Amino acid sequence: VIGGNLLNQGTVSPGLSIGTITAEGDFTNNKGIYDVEINSKGMSDLIKVGGKAVLNGGEVHLTSEDQPYLFYHPYTIIQASQVKGKFSRIQAKDFSPFVITKLEYHPKEVDIIVKQNISKAANTHNQHNVARELDGIHHPTKEQNYILNEIVRLPLSEVRDALDSLSGYQHTDDLWVGQIVASQFMRRMYDPLKSLV
Repeated sequence: VIGGNLLNQGTVSPGLSIGTITAEGDFTNNKGIYDVEINSKGMSDLIKVGGKAVLNGGEVHLTSEDQPYLFYHPYTIIQASQVKGKFSRIQAKDFSPFVITKLEYHPKEVDIIVKQNISKAANTHNQHNVARELDGIHHPTKEQNYILNEIVRLPLSEVRDALDSLSGYQHTDDLWVGQIVASQFMRRMYDPLKSLV
């Protein structure tokens, strides 16, 4: 525990693995780098201060200890009595190209959200339809999160193959029938009581 204030003008990291830095005073980030690690259990590095967190730009460098990602789970990286300002950006290292990482600011905390971005891989009309539905799953169940992770870890060509498979394209050239098949699959995805594997 740091008895006073915490000032970062270089790089701050709570640990080589998931860790917490606690300070009784304020945390000020003056264009510094905050190295953050998250893991598949929903844990993250954390800076926890009794005073204010003043963010004067700087960057969050994000790494993942392991997979799967927990999509739409709030990874809390700062807790304070008040959060003022913002980081300039977040940079995710070695993440799938089919995910988006975003900083969310709240009155007393800062969170990182990891979202699926499977639409980035889509190339055909059918693929876009399926990918849009998959990207639209917010707060997925455990089974849905598993399937989404299985897709985003694939290389581009295999993601497209998976989208074709889910759309029913391999069974028909009729777009309308393909969309019906895709919609049936999506109903299963949204039903947490049904097995998806």
